[in-house]
Amino acid sequence: NCGGLYADAVDATLSAGRSTFAVAPRRGDYVILDARGPLASLGALARPVGGVPLGDLGRGAYAWRTVHGDVIVGPTAEPYAERTVPADDHSSEAEATLLRAAKRALGVSSFDAIRGRYVGLRPGARDQSDYIIKRDGARVTVAGIRSTGLTASLAIGERALALVEEALPRCAVPAPRGFALPSLDELRASYEGDASAGTVLISGERIAVTHPQTRFGLCRAVAPKAPRLQRHVNSAEAALSLVEELRDRAPTRVERIVGGRTNDMFRVVDDEGVAVLVRVYGGGADLGIDRALEGATFEAAGRHLGRPRCLGHFANGRVEEFLEGHRNTTYEDVSNPTVYREIARAVATLHTFVPPPELCVPGSGHDLDAPGLWPTLRGWLAASATAATATAVARDADDAKLWSECACFRDFDAFGAVIDAAEARLAGDDLESSLVFAHNDLTLDNVMVGPDGTVRLVDLEYGGPNYAAFDVANHFWEWCGGLDDSATPRFERYPSETTRRAWIEALLRARAAATSGDGCGS
Repeated sequence: NCGGLYADAVDATLSAGRSTFAVAPRRGDYVILDARGPLASLGALARPVGGVPLGDLGRGAYAWRTVHGDVIVGPTAEPYAERTVPADDHSSEAEATLLRAAKRALGVSSFDAIRGRYVGLRPGARDQSDYIIKRDGARVTVAGIRSTGLTASLAIGERALALVEEALPRCAVPAPRGFALPSLDELRASYEGDASAGTVLISGERIAVTHPQTRFGLCRAVAPKAPRLQRHVNSAEAALSLVEELRDRAPTRVERIVGGRTNDMFRVVDDEGVAVLVRVYGGGADLGIDRALEGATFEAAGRHLGRPRCLGHFANGRVEEFLEGHRNTTYEDVSNPTVYREIARAVATLHTFVPPPELCVPGSGHDLDAPGLWPTLRGWLAASATAATATAVARDADDAKLWSECACFRDFDAFGAVIDAAEARLAGDDLESSLVFAHNDLTLDNVMVGPDGTVRLVDLEYGGPNYAAFDVANHFWEWCGGLDDSATPRFERYPSETTRRAWIEALLRARAAATSGDGCGS
């Protein structure tokens, strides 16, 4: 018996007219908000926020971003006498209450628009605080499953199957038929219908889409993805040929860009004078760089930041918009209050970027609930603690002298203990709430300034969830230089406390302006 809202009626039918429990429907209203405008840059929506009390309409409402990019707020929770409710039977009182809750939870003063509304019923059981999952003889009952049952569904299924096998020990329960779930893009492409009805193609079968949240999501206009070419680039000539195929224009010249530490870069100009950047990935797998994830993240971040845009991918790299007239920043730039306020604004904008759900798959994508700092440090330490490192260092006389004099460079176990101690210390400072999508490599070379003073952040190969403060601290140390092979850091360039406070204030003001919806930060 898994009759949902009618589970008690099914139970009565199977129990000689007397049900052992009663279903108590609860109505839930939801509002689907336009994710553009004030909501476009809310990094807080990397996870649900809210829990705002609704008075007589429920214990609390939450706001979250769906896998389709919509922002939804809800639900209310009201006792309901009927067992069915039309999906468009939306309450104006509930809507007004939810919108007030959303503004409070998200910290915005307005929304661009409401994309839709829907209402549903949850089949709670009267006078029952827990699910009803039980067996009476040959009868198995699964009832009173509220909205939390979605999270618990796999465990509920396992328990129900075990009870069925107890009731029917001599029957062979068929094994579930496995199949590959299509990607979101494939589901959108196969969707046939509109916001009121439709189907998607899964494993060769047309499946009805019933949940309003999913129907609205599949009806969204999908931003076109950058094209992908299955070819390798390993020379300037190959870069020319690639751009000709990708852009359908005849390139006229190519030049190698000097300065990339991990990647090779080429500037390719076409017959109309338009330049693009061809970035050929170097190493990095030993340092934990996932090039496929990096490319997809760069493309998504480009849509959020505006520039530079991703123009295409190839087997060992990508093609980007070339930032004509831009240059790498210098110490003189980053220590200039006018420039560093623009840098702080650019960092604040990046910190509000939320990677799309398909890039946050556990085990193969960004983990929005954990900082990437610690696994990255440990990965670098493991890559360094090898005989090859000692051999490479010994080739350079200055490095060999430093290696022999500084025990910290040779005692990798001690260095690992420092990382462990730092993680333990920060774990108690409630920093998890400050996780953002961070650049994680804000060298002066990765901060570019345009002829109009606009600042752009480039090269997201280390980008991912991290403490917001990490980007700030890392950038301050980069003021000291020392990146070139022959350079020594000039620690006297580290910004003063007054400068650090002014920089951080600019960052916080820019973040407040990005999330307030009215352009005014407090």
